[in-house]
Amino acid sequence: MQIKRLAAAIALATISCQTMASTFNAVEPRALGMGGIGAATADATNAHYYNPALLATKQKTKLFTVDAAFAALLTDPGNMAGAVTDFNSGNYISNFTTALTNLNATLPVGLPTPAEIIAIDAARAQVVIATNELNAGIKTMSAKPVLVGANLGGSLAIPNKTYSMAGYYSAWGEIGAVFTFSNADETFLTNTADALGTLDSSTATTADSLATATFTSDLRLAAVTVKEYGASIAKKQTVKGHDFVWGVTPKLQTVGVIAQKFAGDQLDNANTTNVLGSEVSSTGANIDVGLLKHFDKGLRAGLTIKNLLPMSYDAPAAFGGKVKIGPAFRLGGAFKSKRLMAGIDMDLLPNDALLGSEGASQFLAVGAELDLWILKARTGYRLDLQNADASIATAGLGFNFFLAHVDLGAGVNTADPLRGLNLSAQVGVNW
Repeated sequence: MQIKRLAAAIALATISCQTMASTFNAVEPRALGMGGIGAATADATNAHYYNPALLATKQKTKLFTVDAAFAALLTDPGNMAGAVTDFNSGNYISNFTTALTNLNATLPVGLPTPAEIIAIDAARAQVVIATNELNAGIKTMSAKPVLVGANLGGSLAIPNKTYSMAGYYSAWGEIGAVFTFSNADETFLTNTADALGTLDSSTATTADSLATATFTSDLRLAAVTVKEYGASIAKKQTVKGHDFVWGVTPKLQTVGVIAQKFAGDQLDNANTTNVLGSEVSSTGANIDVGLLKHFDKGLRAGLTIKNLLPMSYDAPAAFGGKVKIGPAFRLGGAFKSKRLMAGIDMDLLPNDALLGSEGASQFLAVGAELDLWILKARTGYRLDLQNADASIATAGLGFNFFLAHVDLGAGVNTADPLRGLNLSAQVGVNW
C-alpha cells in the first residue's frame, strides 16, 4: 500500500468524527441532571433504569405513570476531533507527497553533477522533515476512540402499597471508531527518515520504498444495539422487625453487533457505505435486582445489581466473536425532605464498556434536586474513577403541568466540553 493509502484511513477517521459530532447520549434526564445518581433517588417512573425497589416508594395507592424518554451522547475522551483538525491544518500529507515528488524529480539517471547533488540534498532534507512531521501527526490521532450513542425508551408504572409493578422498553445504540497507528508503520517511517538523512547511492531506493510501502495501521468501526423488554415488581417487606423494599426486573435482551476492521490494502476499499457490514444479533434473558432501606430523618440507602446473570452474545469476528454483558453493582445513599432530594452513588466495581475501545468506567456521582412546586431544579457531578478526564458536570430542569411533566437534562465534560456531551429529555403523564 502506498503512503496515500495510509491517508485513506486518516480521511475515513475524519469522516467518522464529523458524522458523530452531530449527536449525543445520556441517561434519563432527572438522573442525568443529578449527576447520574439513581440507586436511592430514582422515581417510580425510572426505577427500572436504576433500582426496581424504588417502585415502592410512592405513598398513593393508585397512580399510573406513562413516560417516553430520549437520550443522546457524544464522547471523544482523547480529543480526536482536535487531533484531526490539527492534522488537517498541518497539511502533513500534501507536504509529504510534494516533498517526495520533488525528490524523485531531482534524482538523475546517471551519476549526478555537483549542481544536481546540491538539488538532491535540498530535496532530501525536505522529505526528511515531511516524513518526521507526518509520523508525528499520525501518531497524535492513534488510539483515540470516538463514540456516539442514543437511547429511546418508554415505561408504564403502577406503584401500589402492596405490590408495585412496571413494564418498560428500552433501545440503546452505540457507534464507535478508532484509528490505530501500528508500531511497525511508525518504526518504518522513522527508519526511512533516518536513512534519507544520509545522501548516498541508496537514496533513490529509500525514496522508492517509501512511495510503494505496505502499511499495517488499521481503522476499526463498530455499532452495538441493546434492546430490552422488562417487567419490574417491588414490595415492602418486614423481616425480624426490619423494614426494607425489594425489587426485581426480569427482562429479555437482544444484542446486535456490527463491526469491521480495515487494515493495510483494505483501506483502499473503505468508504462510508461499506464500513459497517452486516449485523449479528442474538437474544437472551437476564434480571436486575435491588434493595432499598429507609432510615430516620429522611435518610435511605439502595443497592442494585444490573444484569445479574453474566451473558455472552454473538458478534462478528472483527469484534472478537462475542460481546459480554456482566453484572454491574451500585450502592447509593440519599436524603429526602419536603423540598430537597440529595444523594450519592458509587459503582462498586469497574464496568467494561460495550465497545471495548471506550475502556472501563467506575462512577462516583453526587447530585441534588430542589422542588419548587411546578419547577424542579437539579445539579450534579459524576467522577469517573478510572478516567478523571471523562468526568462530567450536570444540570437539569423538571416542569409539572397538572397531570403531565417534562424533564430536561444535560452534562458536559469538565476537562473540555467538546470531549463529552450528554443530553436527555422525557415527557410523561401521571394520574
